[in-house]
Amino acid sequence: EARLEDGDSCGARQSCVDFDNPGNLNYIEIAPEKGYLKIDSIRELQRAARFKTDNETRVIVVDGADAMGVEPANAFLKTLEEPTPGTLIVLLSSRPSILLPTIISRCQRINFSPLPLDTVAALLQGLDVDSTLSRDEVLSLASYSLGSVSRALDAMRSGLHEGGEGSINEAAALLASLLDGTMDVPAILKCAAKLAKDDNLPVVLEVFKSSIRDLAIAGEGAMELVINKNNGALATKGQSSLDFKEIDRKFSAVDRAKRDMMPPRNANKLLALEAVFMELSR
Repeated sequence: EARLEDGDSCGARQSCVDFDNPGNLNYIEIAPEKGYLKIDSIRELQRAARFKTDNETRVIVVDGADAMGVEPANAFLKTLEEPTPGTLIVLLSSRPSILLPTIISRCQRINFSPLPLDTVAALLQGLDVDSTLSRDEVLSLASYSLGSVSRALDAMRSGLHEGGEGSINEAAALLASLLDGTMDVPAILKCAAKLAKDDNLPVVLEVFKSSIRDLAIAGEGAMELVINKNNGALATKGQSSLDFKEIDRKFSAVDRAKRDMMPPRNANKLLALEAVFMELSR
């Protein structure tokens, strides 16, 4: 197909026009809703996949495949075992070990490395045709992305780069307060209860993880490797009395809580948050 200089499709040929059409049956993509790939999404995909296409090849992309619970995964397995002729199925996952072994055994694994943060920032600026993002906001989104363009775009669409509740900066500030020990137990429990109801909870925990990683890096004096370069409070904290074992314990607590709250474990969010917040404030 014809391509523009930036590598994008031309948008003129019929196949390129069809690609941007939500009703296009040659390319089907599903993604988690509020952290879950639901059985209804799998069934809708299966219905669409039964229709014949105009092309010899159909591509099905399942983003966040690890967000399938047992029931959706078993339903999807039928499609994976007996795909319609000419169908290429792509499963995207940052946690492939969570997938059912029967699904993994039917896939060819391809690993992708994270993009450099300056590359993500340049792509975000290129997509921001109306120049609505400031340089600091672009850097904040690029830092949060950890090298994933889709992650950065999701954050941008959700307004996570902006100030206010649920934003990237607010999450970093909350972590700083927990680590500094400036929050008493009632305040910690109140904050956990509020965050447990927030749709941006996965984002907050990811910001926690990347910021705690920065503590270890800053503590070793390698500031050029710090992801959240604009987070001066945490960079300063990295020079404090926290040793590597403490930092590792706190990172593991956040990572474990995030995994426990996701399928297939689906742990109680409030209890998991209370536990991890208490650990961070120790």
